[in-house]
Amino acid sequence: MRNCWHGRVVLVLFALWAGGCDRAPNSAAAPASQPAHGKPVLVATVYPLADMLEQIVGDWAEVIALPSTSGGAAATTQPQAAVALLDRADAVLAVGDGSDDGVLAAIRDNGERPGRNVIIFTELTKLQLNANGAPINGSDAKRAAETMPATQPGPEPSHRMPWLDMLETHRFLAALPSRLERHFPGLEAPLRNRTRLYRANLAMVQQDYSMRLARSANLRVAAIGEGIDTLPRGLGLAVVSYVDLSPRDGAASLDAMVGEIREHQAGAVWIDEALPESVATELGQRLGAGVSIVRLDAFGGKDRAGRATYFELMLANLNAIAEAEAKKRR
Repeated sequence: MRNCWHGRVVLVLFALWAGGCDRAPNSAAAPASQPAHGKPVLVATVYPLADMLEQIVGDWAEVIALPSTSGGAAATTQPQAAVALLDRADAVLAVGDGSDDGVLAAIRDNGERPGRNVIIFTELTKLQLNANGAPINGSDAKRAAETMPATQPGPEPSHRMPWLDMLETHRFLAALPSRLERHFPGLEAPLRNRTRLYRANLAMVQQDYSMRLARSANLRVAAIGEGIDTLPRGLGLAVVSYVDLSPRDGAASLDAMVGEIREHQAGAVWIDEALPESVATELGQRLGAGVSIVRLDAFGGKDRAGRATYFELMLANLNAIAEAEAKKRR
């Protein structure tokens, strides 16, 4: 299964690269307006969004991810450190889940620069889109819904780390070309071709998640770490526990956590790998072999082997989950 999957990814990524060769946004066949200072600068507040943007726009623009904290979120505790990068930006891509409010405030406090475009991930995912990805009115909402991949029904998605929900990422990518077109006329058509291939690749990742977790359709998950619950919710799994162990909100005792997990009969505990490994180790010892313990990465990064792109990040999480479930069944 894994070899077949990787073969399909290579084919689609090759098509994405080849399609970009003859229809790249900066090619003579598809000119797009550029700022007077030359190549546009697009800044994303988190690495996963920066990687998506970079893969889609190619070398037409310079894409930069803001410096992050150790947990991977935008450095909102010292947002002024990012002001120099933000001042260069022709467009800023923010998450809008609360994690980058400090960055958005820094933009407002330093004055809106004429022509700068601020794009919010969570706002784009709320738009109703037609088959071409353009915003539409309510009468076309049903048709728009049919263009999105099917997912299992589940709880309302989390507003934290929304890129971990692949359906939300689909919606974001569908709306992105027309949103950028407002600021860079002539960019939408070539960008939409590249985005369509990127979304096709993402749909295969989502399908693979569903197939490999088919035996765990009734799995109850305890998600530990801010935003980690987005992943099981996006997969249509029941999330029975959410515990934030960040110092900001205070640490929940392991005794209380173990009690809650047992009470809800959770079969898996998914933990943000930014939390100490000792938490996962102790939970595994207390809960026993019947509960799989998986540490997940929400951000990835260029310096993280096997998680240097958004697709690699999601596949790495998939493999960790699937392997833990397979081990539990043995």
